[in-house]
Amino acid sequence: MAAVNPQPYTSTGQAQRWAYSEEGLREARVEVNDAAVRALSGHSIADAAVKPLTADEELRLVRKFHQVDLRELCEHLRLPARVRRVAAIFFLRVFITRSVMDYTPGGAFDPRVVMCAVVLIAAKTEEMKDLDVRVLEERAKVPYRLMLAIEPDVLAALRFDLCVHTPSAALDGALAAGAFEVALVQASSANTPDAADSSADVAELRRLCEAFIDGPVRDSDATLIFSPQQLALAALMHASTSALSPPSVTAIADARASACMAHACLGDEESDVVALVMRAAETRAAEHGLDTEAAHALYHRAKLCHQVLKTTEGRAEHDANGGAAAKAGPHDDAGGRGDKRARVTESDGEMTLGMADASGDLIEPPRKAAKSDAS
Repeated sequence: MAAVNPQPYTSTGQAQRWAYSEEGLREARVEVNDAAVRALSGHSIADAAVKPLTADEELRLVRKFHQVDLRELCEHLRLPARVRRVAAIFFLRVFITRSVMDYTPGGAFDPRVVMCAVVLIAAKTEEMKDLDVRVLEERAKVPYRLMLAIEPDVLAALRFDLCVHTPSAALDGALAAGAFEVALVQASSANTPDAADSSADVAELRRLCEAFIDGPVRDSDATLIFSPQQLALAALMHASTSALSPPSVTAIADARASACMAHACLGDEESDVVALVMRAAETRAAEHGLDTEAAHALYHRAKLCHQVLKTTEGRAEHDANGGAAAKAGPHDDAGGRGDKRARVTESDGEMTLGMADASGDLIEPPRKAAKSDAS
């Protein structure tokens, strides 16, 4: 939810629990990956050892869903900008505390399902009341019941911190001050062409800044490393140095960036924020680029890990119930679910990522006949 709070940013939950150094962020992801690998240690499926994802492979898969699938889903749903930005931040946060290989009572931490869950949570926290879940189901190929099943676990992974301070909110404050200055110009020269030009320049500055926030800032780890105020300042400074900015827009951007730095008593070293954010954006293609075939392979391995953990959990429940599951059929457990293997479907010789059932298994896309689990 958008934060409207006069308290200093450093005292917020976001600053205290979701702010990392680059090294700290890397260590957090490695720790989560190590825990998932330990949980899978010694297990196999279909008489073959399961190969867990490395921390780097996990990050590449998360990036693929974050930068491509989640962005396309939000655009298809025509979500407001504030909901899109919060959902993107939620998605990154979830996979700092959980692994894509994790399996919980609510289901698998399948990035496709988590992607849908964070959209639902962001829509609720931002009080969007007209989200069409049927369109969400159809576009993401994820049943709504699966989103609801994993939602409590996603909220726990978010540490129930749903108040998000975004760079766009900080930018609004800086541009509001700029708009006030333009209003003064218009009042003193109401009938001059410069008055209209000034208003148009502020609108163009906003467009350039928001493009920066919704581009390299969103697609990198910037929101986990820098404060919203630093990122808003970076957007202004980027606009002031962009070759696409008209001279009049550059002048306003320079003035607002200087005013923000003076108001916050910041030194010239804050200009390094732009360099750091842009460096993260420049490495996107090399570090986070992932072709479709590689993404499918990593996703399939993650689903195999889910199946191993699901089977292990089922065996533990079987033992706890004194072998009650053995009384069921040879292919059914005590709950009536089939003892299915994680699988992929074939379409024109290529792997197709199908929908997932409530237990985290892949099921074939609707166009193919497939046996479903008993509800």
